[in-house]
Amino acid sequence: MLEKLTVIIPTYNRINFIKRSHSYWKKTQVNFLICDSSDKINDDLKNYKNYHYTKEKSFYNKLFKIIKNVNTKYVMIIADDDLACVDTLEKCVSFLEQNNEFVSAQGSFIDFWYDNNNKIDICVRNPSISAIDSNILESDSNLRINKSMNPYMHHVYSIHRKNVLKDALNLSRKLKNNPAAEINITLFGSIFGKHKMIECLYVCRQVVPISKINFTKSENFLEWLNNKKNKNYIKEWINQLSIIHSNINNQSYDDANKTIFDTINSFNKKKLGLKSLSKNIIKFFIPKSFLNYFRHPLYYKKSWPPTKE
Repeated sequence: MLEKLTVIIPTYNRINFIKRSHSYWKKTQVNFLICDSSDKINDDLKNYKNYHYTKEKSFYNKLFKIIKNVNTKYVMIIADDDLACVDTLEKCVSFLEQNNEFVSAQGSFIDFWYDNNNKIDICVRNPSISAIDSNILESDSNLRINKSMNPYMHHVYSIHRKNVLKDALNLSRKLKNNPAAEINITLFGSIFGKHKMIECLYVCRQVVPISKINFTKSENFLEWLNNKKNKNYIKEWINQLSIIHSNINNQSYDDANKTIFDTINSFNKKKLGLKSLSKNIIKFFIPKSFLNYFRHPLYYKKSWPPTKE
């Protein structure tokens, strides 16, 4: 089954990670392509046929560029600091082969890091980002599209049918906002079919201390969605998705447009209870940089297995 899958590994100025990633994947039976947009070409890897260097810095532009080199039926994008469980990849491909109504599949994620003794430690990810609740099983396309955003779980790192992901990336790269581009992958896929969560370990992601993470200031999805300057981008995005939904699922354009518009504008909206109200108050008064210390896996003290940290 693995011969039907290609893994794409985008990277940028992370030499140690990409060397480790290359060393890992070349020991497997999986086709893989490294898409490197670092400031300079990697001399250690440049002679490998699966190493591709590009000056394209935009994440979704370079993914769209590299996926044109994929000749397999299925494709997976994986970060350069992630390590995948090959057995689960094979299970995902096998599932997709046997279930044509599904367009993507993935397993669950865990985080790992090196402690002060240079030994690996792990923790289970928060359910909202572990992919545990990521199934989209509705047969009705409108219900499926709505489910893709409520609750939202990104499918960027799932195993996809190549042609669906290629078209999704082509649309994502035009949105000029990375959160919107990521959300488009999930939304786009839900138009074409279902998504399956395989109950197996899928990917291990390395995390680093909070002090080493660069938090960039940029519009989150809701800010981008509500910014009048982005009106034309958003209108055209909804129009393109509506046309596809109408054609694929045999609906009128108006009905398809209403489904897409309502779904995008309902993104992760929850009923305002006491718990969510308290969270919003905390977020308003306490800086995000401070809250991130308690969100980051390295600081989930109660979730840690015993270590000498």
